[in-house]
Amino acid sequence: MASLLARLAKLRQGYSRLSGDFSRDSTESKHDLASPSEKPCPLAPSTGHHKLHHGGGPSALEGLTKKVMREIIAPLHQVDRVSLALVNRTMLRLLGGPSLQLPKSSRFELLSRLERDGVCPAYILCTQYRVFHPPGLFPASQRSSSNKSCYVSTVYLPPYLYFNMVAAVMRCHRHGWSKYSAEALSKSFRYEYFDESRYPRIVSTTQCQIVNGRLIAKNEILIFPCKGLAGLRDAKVKVDHLFHESAENHEVLQYRCSHMRWTEYKSRTSLLRDGRMWNPRPLSKDWGFLHRGRYRVFHCPGCYTSHALSAYDLPDDGGRVIAMTAWKDLGSGISIKDLRWISHLSSGSTLMGLSDEGLVANDFEEALTGRPAQPYHPTIDTAIIQYFMGDAPGPPLVL
Repeated sequence: MASLLARLAKLRQGYSRLSGDFSRDSTESKHDLASPSEKPCPLAPSTGHHKLHHGGGPSALEGLTKKVMREIIAPLHQVDRVSLALVNRTMLRLLGGPSLQLPKSSRFELLSRLERDGVCPAYILCTQYRVFHPPGLFPASQRSSSNKSCYVSTVYLPPYLYFNMVAAVMRCHRHGWSKYSAEALSKSFRYEYFDESRYPRIVSTTQCQIVNGRLIAKNEILIFPCKGLAGLRDAKVKVDHLFHESAENHEVLQYRCSHMRWTEYKSRTSLLRDGRMWNPRPLSKDWGFLHRGRYRVFHCPGCYTSHALSAYDLPDDGGRVIAMTAWKDLGSGISIKDLRWISHLSSGSTLMGLSDEGLVANDFEEALTGRPAQPYHPTIDTAIIQYFMGDAPGPPLVL
């Protein structure tokens, strides 16, 4: 018996990752991803079906008699038997092909183990429909359904940051693949007013990076009301129009998060209601339109969003740039029920009690620059300044 247990222990070393108890992960801990340094189980060369490399498994089984093998598999759960059969042909022949037919209630547990071992690199394991499918598509039977929650997007995030894409990027990160990357989600859009002046001009940029096993998106909206400072008060009317009228089709310009708009009166840093922001008097270190709140990063008490509103003048009275910055923690992409993800979906989902600090912003900025986000001073690319001043080539998007 001791010899059998020793051989069984050696065998389990070969397929422990495949047959690990995936059900231990609670809903609350889904967003707490394991260390990104965990090495994935690599794929074998393509043979028309997925085979997984594992150390010690086959050699430990080859020397066993069928009687001993049956004693090994007798107490195993059906999913464990299938897992063992998938990594060893001898065990598969012993169990027979029908042993791979699992009841519907057990199939997702097996798929979860296969997902962790790296099958289907171009797909995600959809927790909603419980199948593997590409991040941008749905199972054929579900395409006409109105409840496509695995693909869910929200006006509180850029439209290309839907859950499936978050899941695809994070799965590639965990396995070390390059199919989907956080860098590919970084985008920039330009808008300008629709009269002859083409001002105000707006640039919206999104930058994503993975920090501590979570995808964090930084969305920064840069507003250039007009050339120079003299026309700021007149430009305020146009900016107000952009955010309250034209923004119906550009919701990303409106919302800081699902609990607050940039233009709301209750905001501690209201975009349109603070007259000092539109005063042509030059800004300085001694006189800021937000005083003590200037450049400060706040944290929404209801979701995983940090935010900051700041402004500064371009050299030689070139004009004023208003920066609205939001950092959003989108979670690990493992489950659609990830608390970090669902906190961004609607104003009805809140996580009250989060401290009023730039928690998400600090994670992002420290990983990017090595410095905390407090205080936050936005930097503007030279090409964006050229666009603001009317010197950049190429047509922008027009609001």
